This record gives sequence, C-alpha cells and structure tokens, in this order.
Amino acid sequence: MIDKEQITGELKQANQRLFNAFERIDPNLFNLKPNEESWSVSNIGEHLILLESLVNKIVIKATRPTTKRKPCEKVKYIRSTFWDLDKKLTAMGPIVPTGQFTEKDEIIQKIKENRLFLMDFISRNDLSLTCEAYEHHLFGTLTRAEWIYYTIYHGERHLKQINRILQRLTVRN
Repeated sequence: MIDKEQITGELKQANQRLFNAFERIDPNLFNLKPNEESWSVSNIGEHLILLESLVNKIVIKATRPTTKRKPCEKVKYIRSTFWDLDKKLTAMGPIVPTGQFTEKDEIIQKIKENRLFLMDFISRNDLSLTCEAYEHHLFGTLTRAEWIYYTIYHGERHLKQINRILQRLTVRN
C-alpha cells in the first residue's frame, strides 16, 4: 500500500528546500558557471523544468497495474543513485538545458507549477500503476509513485550541485 500522506509530505519538504535555495541565490551568480564544463544555477533550474515537465507527462499517460513487484520497490535504488554524488550522471536529449530559461523568478515559478501539478496528482490518482510511456535508461519502467520519488531525489541531487557551484563561485570571486 502506498502512503500518499508520506509521499506528499516528502514532496512538500523537498519543494521547500529547493525553493528556499533558489530564492536565496544572488542574482549576480545565477547565470555564472564555475568553469566552462559546468552548469550554472540557471542551467540546473532549466534542467529541472524540462525533466519535471516530462515526468508530469509520463505519469498521466498509459498505465497498467503493477503485478510483478511492489509499487515502491525501486525507490531505495533511485534514492541511492541520486544521492551518490561520486556517480556521474549525464543529462541527455530533451532535458539538456539550452539557455531558454535564465530569469530566476521565471525558473522558480515554472518549477513550482510542475511540483504543484504533482501535489494535486498524488491526491487524485492511483500511484501504484506502472507508467508505460517511458522506460528510464537506469531504472527501467517505473510506477507513478516511483516517478514522484524520482522527482524528489533528482531535485535533491541538484540542490547539492547548486550548493557546490555557489561555493566555487564565491571562492573564485
């Protein structure tokens, strides 16, 4: 059984941490990169917008009952993968930032819209269903609940990345 209150609570807490971090960032540092290979905070924000918009589309598309495993079985693996900062993960295709979003307030607003969609989605839908629209290259086919946890842990990983970027920028300046 999926505990919707727990998922909602974890998403709310993750949202608060993420929004607080974005709101505290000095606008002069928002679009700066610590080096040419790195992303800026605005790049991370755009990446979150693109990825979370995609997740929101995945969870509303075709689903099927999850019969061969528990609906949250992959959550620990997703969490451990995203929390392992030594593991290099590379964004591909439609979730690579292009510079479309560079304004801090716009990025915060778009991320909030995506996260509010998920909050509402949790309350109205069966999270145990498996999403058939997309198979993740690392995690395979995921349930709706797993995609929501994916969003939480992916955001947490990038929150840590934002903190590292800001440390490097403030040391450099």
